[in-house]
Amino acid sequence: MPNGGKRASKLDSLRSWFRNRIPTPEKPLVEPVPNDIALCEFDCRKMQCRYDEWESCGRRLRFERLRREYEARSCCRDDDFS
Repeated sequence: MPNGGKRASKLDSLRSWFRNRIPTPEKPLVEPVPNDIALCEFDCRKMQCRYDEWESCGRRLRFERLRREYEARSCCRDDDFS
């Protein structure tokens, strides 16, 4: 079986390739996304913005304002201290 060794080594390298891509707690599949860019990361059609575009983006600024308002309301509710 002259080709058996080649086939086994290809299978071993393929197994190793897949094994290295399985997510673990130390090596997650997806990295956490900071809140300030979450809207851009998940809900924007543009792949990349210049810094001045990002700074003045109406959608991002509206999202930030709503996020801050929500956090301010939810952080100090009376039922949190019961």
